[in-house]
Amino acid sequence: MPNVVAIIGVRMGSSRLYGKCMKLIGDKPVVGHLIARVQSVKEINSVMLATSNKAENRVFQEYANQIGIRCFVDWHGDEEDVLGRLLRAGEGVEAGHIVRYTGECPLIYLENLGLVVCHHLDERADLTFTKKLPLGAFSEIISISAMRKAHSNYGKRYHNAMVTLCMKENPGDFKIEVVTPPEELKRPELRMAVDTGLDLEIISTIYQDLQKPNQLIRLVDVIRFLDRNPELREKNISVPYKSDTRIWD
Repeated sequence: MPNVVAIIGVRMGSSRLYGKCMKLIGDKPVVGHLIARVQSVKEINSVMLATSNKAENRVFQEYANQIGIRCFVDWHGDEEDVLGRLLRAGEGVEAGHIVRYTGECPLIYLENLGLVVCHHLDERADLTFTKKLPLGAFSEIISISAMRKAHSNYGKRYHNAMVTLCMKENPGDFKIEVVTPPEELKRPELRMAVDTGLDLEIISTIYQDLQKPNQLIRLVDVIRFLDRNPELREKNISVPYKSDTRIWD
């Protein structure tokens, strides 16, 4: 069985909400909620953080040590070369495939993640993702071999937060599998990412209402909650995403 490793890209810097990954929702930082969700998926062998060597990012090493996971610190690359950082992190733990996240996404679509990982492996895909989900609810499963190819064969404009852009723009060179979610979850206008103070306020409200002891919140319940609270839903929709850094379709 290939080694499947979830790698969460994190950094303190942000143009809209500094330190967003470490902002608290309840008693846990945003990235901690994401880690807990990913760790529940048996098809994923391990979870780790990946960050740059900027001094401000040492907080992620400390947090990883505190909760007992790895944190890869990239001493060799540009902070903007996220593709290279994730590749070096994956190679360092001998991953065959990575499941990629950014650390500001505490409400990823969890219910089909194991099946998507299995589909990716069965199809020998380079990249697999689920389309039309809310922003920040996606997972991307990427083979290490495809990451090496993308990093080596394409120009620097791809070495940024949009890690899989070169694969999507060059589908003839990569095998891409796209999974379709249930109709109720096809809500791309909604946001499940913490990128602004308003995002943090809204998602904190969601957690306060839906979180139960020893249970993970289902994405479908979040969507239903927002639909039952149209004023909150309209606030959620009103936050503009940064079109130059959006990661998924």
